[in-house]
Amino acid sequence: MSRSPFSSAAAALAAVAAVQHAAATIASLPRAVKGDGFLSIPIGRMDRPLSLGTPAQSISVLLDTGSSDLWVSPTCTPMPGLSSVSTCDAFGSYVPSRSRSVQGPVGQEVIEYGDPTEPSTQTSVTLSYFADDLTIAGATIKNQIFGVMTEGEQPGIAGIFGLAPDLRGFDKGKPYSLVLNSMVEEGIIKSRAFSLDLRHAESETGAVIYGGLDVKKFAGKLAKFPLQPGLSGEARLAVSLSTVGTTRSRRTVHPVPPASAVAVLDSGTTLTRLSPSLARPILQELGASVDTEGFFVAPCSIRRTSATVDFGFGTPGEDPGVTLRVRASDFVLDLPHLSDQNLCYVGLRVTDHQQILGDSVLRGGYFVFDWDNEEVHVAPAANCGSEVVAIGTGSGAVPNVEGKCSLDDNGPQITDSPTATINDGSLPTDAFTTTYTITECPAFDRQCTVGAVTTKTFIPLKTGDATDSNDDDDGAASGRGGLLDIWLALATTVGGVYMLLR
Repeated sequence: MSRSPFSSAAAALAAVAAVQHAAATIASLPRAVKGDGFLSIPIGRMDRPLSLGTPAQSISVLLDTGSSDLWVSPTCTPMPGLSSVSTCDAFGSYVPSRSRSVQGPVGQEVIEYGDPTEPSTQTSVTLSYFADDLTIAGATIKNQIFGVMTEGEQPGIAGIFGLAPDLRGFDKGKPYSLVLNSMVEEGIIKSRAFSLDLRHAESETGAVIYGGLDVKKFAGKLAKFPLQPGLSGEARLAVSLSTVGTTRSRRTVHPVPPASAVAVLDSGTTLTRLSPSLARPILQELGASVDTEGFFVAPCSIRRTSATVDFGFGTPGEDPGVTLRVRASDFVLDLPHLSDQNLCYVGLRVTDHQQILGDSVLRGGYFVFDWDNEEVHVAPAANCGSEVVAIGTGSGAVPNVEGKCSLDDNGPQITDSPTATINDGSLPTDAFTTTYTITECPAFDRQCTVGAVTTKTFIPLKTGDATDSNDDDDGAASGRGGLLDIWLALATTVGGVYMLLR
């Protein structure tokens, strides 16, 4: 979830629809581990290894590489549609007055979330900042400053653990010592670096490792890229894209225009948001159509094929330093459309603002974020066991290691049958404005309200020809020539399903 004023994610905080299933399987899943110079924390369930205060108040928070603050809630607001009481209580909460070691409040701030170009997506929380003891996986940070929500309502969550730098830069101690800074100061890790492994959509857990990386969770060498600033020059965990494309029976590769290259890596949102020139070929080659809410849908059958959506990282106009081939079963969500169970929501929206790679893309990669050197290291995700290596210090802090997995370890093999049919006529060809009453909402869109009367304007965006090359055949069925009208639904909301940090 990206933080305003330069947010690309929606204001909607998540409906974590899989919470009940995760809670039922806690006993069989891996635990948090404190090693020599690193902390390894599974993500995706609710055993709450993060605690605050004396006595300890344990709490589950949402891991977010799109924002910087750690903040928690003193109360629980159920999420509509979930098993409200049990799910809400499972997250935990933090009440400052119940802690003997708390200090403060020491300050107050209003944090805004949402896309500034879409007023209906914007929301905010008012935080009072306190200092108290923070314990993660047995490692304790004394007098860590964090926020406690005093105004606002974020149903279904107990807080957010931001892992991005402050928008003003990577400086230590500004505006206060963020948790990653404090881990170094306390000698828990050696440098301000962490790795992120979200795993595939069907996996029970992923992991975040502070101060380390797991060489049995990726294939090949880690490719190094400089972190890029956001649209207004603010500090972000962002990268440059060089190509996009798809692989089905044929492979298509489309160069990324320099103006559309930068994308924020944001674990705090399910959906990816791309400019029309990048979204056009992907949606066309997936056979996507648009529903009345402005969401893209594709045949659910494509999730059962070996198709991939491909993202090349690197300098536009040059060969990618690494290409992540995201499985269709990750990019097309396991969420059938409410009006047609044969169609599933695509994890992609079109934006004319900050681009963002959400969980629908991040699941295909292994990422090591190095704040001190302002770099990110990327490799294709895989899983062949676990072997954690500590991250050191200095310009070569991230070890120059090769993943011990092969690409064959990138999850189960998926049959190519049935084949999803591309439908080039699925998107309307004329602009129109429509007023309608919302009758149904997808699970990930918290801002969507059944019964609301909504007016939207749909505009066909002519994106120009995308250069297409084919590694396997003479040309992709829908990847060559012509224009595709990409529909940008103005003033729509986008939900996010956020990862739990247990």
